[in-house]
Amino acid sequence: MTWREDAVGDGAAMTIPLTLLTSLRAAAPARWPSLDAALFAEVREAAPRLDPEGIGQLWGRALHTLGRETHTYALVARLLADPITRDIGAQLARAACQLWRAAAVELLPLLVRSGGPQIGPAFADAFRTASISEEAMRVHGALLRGVPFEPYPKPRRPPTPTAAVPAHDPVSAAALLAGKPIGVTRLDRAPEIFGVLLDAGPLTFRQAAQLYNLTFRWPGRSQAQCAPVWLRHAGPGALRRLLALMTPYLDDYAIGECYLRGLGRMGPQASAALPDVTALIDRRTRIPCNDSTPDGEMALDERLLAAALSARRAMSPRPAADTA
Repeated sequence: MTWREDAVGDGAAMTIPLTLLTSLRAAAPARWPSLDAALFAEVREAAPRLDPEGIGQLWGRALHTLGRETHTYALVARLLADPITRDIGAQLARAACQLWRAAAVELLPLLVRSGGPQIGPAFADAFRTASISEEAMRVHGALLRGVPFEPYPKPRRPPTPTAAVPAHDPVSAAALLAGKPIGVTRLDRAPEIFGVLLDAGPLTFRQAAQLYNLTFRWPGRSQAQCAPVWLRHAGPGALRRLLALMTPYLDDYAIGECYLRGLGRMGPQASAALPDVTALIDRRTRIPCNDSTPDGEMALDERLLAAALSARRAMSPRPAADTA
């Protein structure tokens, strides 16, 4: 998601702030303090003619490019403290939440204190974005009681399977696979189908070949779902190859959740991949995603983070604390 620099307010008002932002992006660290001061002064002077969302996004992304996370938090506090720039501060806080994982936890109390009883659109936007962060809601959710804003909608989770009778038994599973080619690369409910066969005894050569193709032919959901089943079939000797296939996709916003769930199903056997999962959890910046809005991209990162925490719990010989 990108922002047009001609969509942030009055064109004449934006000329100097945009020039300074461009200079800041390219400046050496020694020049940052003087450029920061000049940029703040110009934004304050032009604030009545600026679009808070547009300038907040541009400013936030410039600081993100420079890796200036803690400075961004301090700048948000300074902007929120001034009635003239308060809305810009709220939108910079919103941009920070979309760019850094810790931002919502750091900034939500400040936003609540600064918003007042009658919040405007800039603060409503910031609260909605901050509500995407599960950690911020866990730590500071009580602060938002009574704040008039609409939380970001929770993602729809697939229904949790019940302990009902499985759809397949060994006979029906074998019959279904007999009607599929050996080179099958997609199969609905493959883990269940091969699982009931493994419960009954070893796979036939043809069934093993089908499972092999589902596991190794192409990356994606089928590979992620079938890898734990192949490990059960082939034994620990297959583990290194499976982990080498799975770990490169853990931060893929389209299929990373599937691979993390697959590692979780492997349990402590997959503990060699814990450094990869922990690296995903310990990121300070959001994982680059592709969605129609920055809030949507933040939500995708939150889903990956939640999946990584769940996988780490399942993989750890000793449960790890759920801290990101």
